[in-house]
Amino acid sequence: DRAPPAEDKAAKAAEEVPKPERSGSRRLPEDAKRVEEQRKRSASSVALAGRLPIEEVATRLEQQMTSQSTGHSITFSTWDFGGQSVFHNLHHLFLSRYSVYLVVFKMPHMMKDPQRAVEMIRYWLNSLALHAKGAPILLVGTHKDQVKTSEEHKKISEMLLEILGDRLVEQVTPFAKEQEDGLWFYPIDNSLSGARSPDPVVAELRHAIEVVAKEDPEEYLERPIPIRWRGILDILLKQEESFLTMTEMKRMAAEQCLPAWQLMPMLEMFHELGVLFHFSTPAELREIVILQPQWLVSGMCQVIFDWSLHEQEHHKVIKLEMKSAYDSWREKGMVTRRLLDRLWEFGFEEPHLKAFLLRFMEEVALVCEVDPGTFLVPCLLPPAAAVETAAPQSFVLDFGASFLPDSLFRRLICYAVQKSSRKDRLRLFASHGFLSFEGHDCCIHAKLESDEIQVDLSSQSDTGPWLVLHTITNLVEHLRLDFMKEIRYEVLLCHPQNRQMRVKKEDVESAREKGQAKFRPKGTTRVVQTADFDAFF
Repeated sequence: DRAPPAEDKAAKAAEEVPKPERSGSRRLPEDAKRVEEQRKRSASSVALAGRLPIEEVATRLEQQMTSQSTGHSITFSTWDFGGQSVFHNLHHLFLSRYSVYLVVFKMPHMMKDPQRAVEMIRYWLNSLALHAKGAPILLVGTHKDQVKTSEEHKKISEMLLEILGDRLVEQVTPFAKEQEDGLWFYPIDNSLSGARSPDPVVAELRHAIEVVAKEDPEEYLERPIPIRWRGILDILLKQEESFLTMTEMKRMAAEQCLPAWQLMPMLEMFHELGVLFHFSTPAELREIVILQPQWLVSGMCQVIFDWSLHEQEHHKVIKLEMKSAYDSWREKGMVTRRLLDRLWEFGFEEPHLKAFLLRFMEEVALVCEVDPGTFLVPCLLPPAAAVETAAPQSFVLDFGASFLPDSLFRRLICYAVQKSSRKDRLRLFASHGFLSFEGHDCCIHAKLESDEIQVDLSSQSDTGPWLVLHTITNLVEHLRLDFMKEIRYEVLLCHPQNRQMRVKKEDVESAREKGQAKFRPKGTTRVVQTADFDAFF
């Protein structure tokens, strides 16, 4: 749904920053060698970006909106996110609490198949609840030229409320009209984009974006910024290169008389506001300040790919030169360091840039090293037929209290592979993986439709169930704290004689602590033997 103006894009995040004063700014003195190096890497980045599907991940648009009430200008740094699931792992990099979000859907699709259309909206609302909790959200329905009447718009609004319920009420700011019933979305005729007389609802939408940004309880638009920080921000926004090294950043700060102790807090604030990317940990990531996040996206998009849409001409050349490595990447989600060097030969020629990209992707669990020089890319794992295992012991992680993002499972596979004791026995697919922990074999299976991860143990060892349960729950908790603090789940233990019977782990723990031989799990009428679950303790 590619209408020209920003309002009609498929899903957006608008990160607002006060517009800096540009008067009195000056560029840093640069020697000829540094200028030439920056020119080359900027040119390489531009050439690379022209060949990559980075617009499918997050496309940056610049747009200035002027307040009608105060006359003050707000600059919105606007990102248009692609919806393909292969890119879901990347979106959290751009989702910030200090933003306004537009979730856009096609009204004809909503009328034809409301359940399917609403599920995608639900995905975005869930993701924003995880990564940007409290940020204002507006829903936008496009193609009003096909769904024209107010009765149809009201019907869509009622369907949204019926299917999404409390999630809609808690997160979405409705389209309130003067003297009329409101809607839960803004109906837009995007066929009029660029016309002399655009849809008047667009102006109302723009005004709503401004209002919710200004009224955000975080009050980030009013956050004071030290004058020297504003001067440095002015210089950064004029830079043509995609990134600076920390040495260059420190030199710039010193020339602007910024006290050394203020540098890291300044970069942290600019990162929060979406002006730039800077990661304080680990040490390898701290050494680069990313001025153009699209540069980072372009590097990741060379590795994380939607093959059904985006095979490029230079990939065909690589396929001829490195067929075995290429096929393993495409068919198994495995990429060698040599292939990475080839993929990153434009725009990331310098070894320290390749090292930065690889370390970054490892740090955010987009890739993990399986063998020396070989890396797994979980979001590229192939699909497989449904798996049924006759496991003697099973347990379930139930994410029903929040939801199970596909990106969490992919990262769990990354972490689990690194913990696995038998890399030679790995069998990995998009929704499940067969792994071994200290000799105890198991299958980890994602059931996204029911928000569950089920783990089946094929080992008959007495210690296997406890060790695997302990390992998996520790990994999930680590992931939750690193990436998704708002996620909620509970551990359910499957009865060994009846796998359909699930008992909360905390209920079993309580019975064991009380010395009860039998107990009745909460919410059931059946009495179970405490000893039936001893293998998990």
